[in-house]
Formats: sequence, C-alpha cells, structure tokens
Amino acid sequence: MSVPLSVIALVGGIQVGQAVDDKRRSGYKIYTYEQTVPIPSYLISFIVGVFEGRDISHRIRVWAEPSMVSEAEYEFANLAEKLFGNYVWKRCDMVVLPKSFPVGGMENPCLIFLSPTLIVRHFLQSTFFIEHISFASSKCSFVYTAQQLVLLYNAGHRLFRLQTGDRSETILVIHEQVHAWWGNLVTNARWGDMLNEGFATYFEQRIGALIYGEKYRQFSGLKTWTSILMPMRKICCWNKAKWQTDALTSAFTDENVFEKFNPNHPFTQLVQDQSGGIDPNDAFSMIYYEKGQVFLYYLEKRVGQEEFDACYRDYLKKFAFKSVDSLMWKQHFVSFFKSRPQLLEDIDFDVWMYGRGMPPLKPEYDYSFF
Repeated sequence: MSVPLSVIALVGGIQVGQAVDDKRRSGYKIYTYEQTVPIPSYLISFIVGVFEGRDISHRIRVWAEPSMVSEAEYEFANLAEKLFGNYVWKRCDMVVLPKSFPVGGMENPCLIFLSPTLIVRHFLQSTFFIEHISFASSKCSFVYTAQQLVLLYNAGHRLFRLQTGDRSETILVIHEQVHAWWGNLVTNARWGDMLNEGFATYFEQRIGALIYGEKYRQFSGLKTWTSILMPMRKICCWNKAKWQTDALTSAFTDENVFEKFNPNHPFTQLVQDQSGGIDPNDAFSMIYYEKGQVFLYYLEKRVGQEEFDACYRDYLKKFAFKSVDSLMWKQHFVSFFKSRPQLLEDIDFDVWMYGRGMPPLKPEYDYSFF
C-alpha cells in the first residue's frame, strides 16, 4: 500500500516491509503486509492516518492519534494475553479510530478497530448522575432490590456514560479479542445466526469474571436480563419513586430489543430465516449477543462448566477455519455428550434457537453478591 510519508498505513496482517515508493513521485512510502491465516472477506481491514503506536506486550501494540496515544496505552495495558490461549493470528494490535467511527469495536484479525469513546472522560456527567441518584434516594423511603439497582446502573451508564479513563471499558476490547476464536477462527456460515456474537458475549463475561470476580459476571447477566431482554412494559412499570423522569425511564430501555421488534417478531429468534431478500442489517440487534449468551450460560449450568469447556475446545479444534451454522454446532454439542444423555435431558434446543421473544427460562443468577 503506497501512502504519503506524513501518514501510516495499518492493515489487518503482519507487516513484512516498508520502503520508499520509487515508482511514484517523491514523498510516498510503500507498506507491505501479509496474512497467512485464512480469513473471511468481511474481516479484511486497513486504515491510513496519522498514528503513533505503543507496545503493551510482545504481540500487542495500541495505535492512536498522537494526542490520544498515551491515554490509549494506559487504558488497555492490563489486558493479559494469557487469558486467550493459542492466538493463531500472531499479532493482536488495536487502533483507536477518530470520533467518526460509528461502533464500539470491530474484531479484524491482527488489527482490532476501537471507538475513542472507550478512553474519553466525562467527569461532569458522571458526577451529575451520582448526585441525581443520591438526591432521589434521600427523598424516597424504600429499599432497592437487586433488579432495581441494575436499572439504576443502566440508566446512569446510558444517560451520562460512566467515567472512562479508568480501564472500565476494557471489557469491550476483550469481546473483540474473543472474536479471534468465535467469528474469525470458526465463522458464521450466514448472518441470521447467534454463533459469532452469542459466544463472544458469553466468553466476554467469563473472562470478565476472571479479572473482576464472579460478582461481575452475575451482575452483568442480571443487567442483561433486566434492561435488554425484558420487554419494555415490564421494565417501565417499576415506578415507585415519583422522581423518576421520562428521560431516566427511557434510559432503562435504551438498548432494549423490544423497542425495535415486538416480542413475537421473527427477528427475536437466535436462528433466523433471512431468505427472500431480507437485509441482515435490518434484523441485527442485541438478540444475538444477549439472548445467545443467556442460552450458553444455561447450557453451562446444565452440563457443568468443566464439561462445557471441554466441549467448546473440541468444537474449536474440529471446525477451525470453517464456516458453520447453529445446526452444526447443536449436532456437535449433542454428539459430545452422547455417552451422558442425562446431562441434556429436557433441554429443548428448538425452543431456545427458534423461539421468539424472551428466552424460555431465566438463568439462576446469584443474588448473594448484591
């Protein structure tokens, strides 16, 4: 890739060369990259701009605009490569993009794209939220339940954006790194499927528990159930506190999938039929992420974490560098436990995978942490 000397070309691969471009007018440089690991076409990535890089491990470098690179290095320096096992892509660099980047992150092999909102601080807004909730609590004489505390947390996070700059948003980076296995190594055969995002979200929470403790995972799961999966009418009916404003109420359901689709909509299925010209972007929602991870958490509890982990490791080994769908994953899961059918007794895969609306069962979250 030939670019002006004033900028840097970053590509999702391994850099193997850098030289002056003799075939063009002066002032250009050629960057050469190679990608020896097979990848789906949607994961081809490159970016050209004014960046500085800081190494945070022997295979991870954070790239950002010069004014942000120090903060970016600090924000992500605690990510331990040992959490992710054998990483086949060799490099796991990250680039913090300009503010125009429209999403939180993208899991490109060797070069993860990240939003700058992960490191931008909002002290005043966070302080306002804390004072607002404190004032409201002093005016109300009732005790918050665990679910209500989750709602308050979600309201503050969505309305005022809890303070970053304290490594509190690195869980999103973990999510993108988990995609190195769930999405990049083993890839969805089609978009109307939970495999990529469901597994990435499930293991994001598993790794979050290793870093922050099991209470993080339990709280995150309960927050998902309450603020994303639970239908709006059930969330907004909680209104014991008269101080609750319309803005605060809307924050409870800001990410709620039932704002986009009604509870009986086919796009609330984990496995969807998107034939007939359906645009996958129209069907995309948090269903794949959150309903998917609830399903996997349920399966983990049914078979036990040790057995569940043995199953997914075998799955990754068997389907590496292949495209699969949920039916293939289900067949592998059932086959893995064929000698112990009692572990799968009464698990209705069809209801979980093809059922609409809320998951058929609520996981048993541990409320003792709250």
